[in-house]
Amino acid sequence: MKKTLLLALFIILVFGCARMQGKGTSDFTGTWLGSAENTGSDNPTFLLIIEQKGSTISGILTSMDGTFQKVSIVNAALNNGTLTFRAVSNGGDRYRGHIFDFSMNRNGENIQGRWRDVLYGNQGSLTLTKQKE
Repeated sequence: MKKTLLLALFIILVFGCARMQGKGTSDFTGTWLGSAENTGSDNPTFLLIIEQKGSTISGILTSMDGTFQKVSIVNAALNNGTLTFRAVSNGGDRYRGHIFDFSMNRNGENIQGRWRDVLYGNQGSLTLTKQKE
């Protein structure tokens, strides 16, 4: 009886931790603030707001340098914990109309990822931190 109870508690603990770990790495819902590298901007700060309901992911991207002005993300997908999406620049003369691809992974309260300008091939890393709501 004692062994059965211990085994049951162990199974609950293992599955519970696995479930929590999965949610922590694949749920991107929230408001994220951070910066990107290699942008050529004096202020490469980004604000990303993501809403995730099951497999449906939507969001708004804004950059403080004006490249993105409340742009809706498109083609958002989550595969093996990696979030990918595309955004089209709507601000600033320099990058207006440029298509940017983003790929990122969540690690606790942080997102690490990459961005790429599809037209010119420029790319760099980005780091975002979840904001308290």
